[in-house]
Amino acid sequence: MTNMISYQGLVRTFLSFGGASSPNCRGITMAELQGINFNRLDFANFMEDLMNNQKIPDNAELTEKTKQRIKELLTQSSSK
Repeated sequence: MTNMISYQGLVRTFLSFGGASSPNCRGITMAELQGINFNRLDFANFMEDLMNNQKIPDNAELTEKTKQRIKELLTQSSSK
């Protein structure tokens, strides 16, 4: 994601990456980062990777895991 923000952010601010013989490899300054309009950046590739490569738990599964963890913590604290 940082590469996407760096590339698209620098391109939109008209900063150059330089060329092969004289590359500009610096990062984005705080002022440049604050000036990026994130609504105009294309996060499609990031979202596709996120959705394809991450297991996002469903609400019921997450609720059950949370209940179980709370139960474990309560059991630990009451045994002390």
